[in-house]
Amino acid sequence: MHGYKSSELNISVNHGEIIKKDNEGAYTWKICDVNNQSRSILKIYKGNKLIDSIIFKLKALPDPTILIPSNGHRSHAGQIVFRGIRAEIENFSIEGIPCEIISYDFGLLKKTDSIFKIINNKGAYFGKNAKDLFSTAGSGDEYLVKNIIVKVGCLPYFLKIEKEYRSILY
Repeated sequence: MHGYKSSELNISVNHGEIIKKDNEGAYTWKICDVNNQSRSILKIYKGNKLIDSIIFKLKALPDPTILIPSNGHRSHAGQIVFRGIRAEIENFSIEGIPCEIISYDFGLLKKTDSIFKIINNKGAYFGKNAKDLFSTAGSGDEYLVKNIIVKVGCLPYFLKIEKEYRSILY
C-alpha cells in the first residue's frame, strides 16, 4: 500500500493464512483447501482501522500432468533407460506448485513370453523391485504405469490419477 510502511500494516484473510512478511512488505498467502468456497477476502489494517479489503476469486488446482518418457531411451551402451515418473501442474495461473509422486504401479509385458508382471513402486524414481523388473526389459516389451498417487502443494489429501500410461520400448 502506498503511503504506509509495511511495519504499520496488519493483513488478515478469512480463508487460509498469511505465512510470511519480508522487510519490503511482501506477503505469502497460503490456502490449502478451498472447501467449496469461490471467494476469499484479504483485509489490510493500520492499527485497528480497516484501510482496504480485496475480494479474490479462488480456483481449485487442476490434476497434475503425469510426465513419463514417451518411449524407451537407449544409453550409449544400448541399454534401455527409464528412471521413473514426474508430475507437474501445467497451464495454471500459479507456477511452481510442488507435486510429489507418492507411489504408482509399474508393469512390464514381455514380448518374448507374453508374461505380465506388475509391482508397486514407492516414490517417483524406481526402487529396487522396479529396477530389477525393468532390467529384464527388451526392445518391443510394453510397460504400464497406473494407480499413481500424488501429493499436490499443501493439499491435505493425496490425489489418485486414474489414467493408465502404456508404451512400447524400442
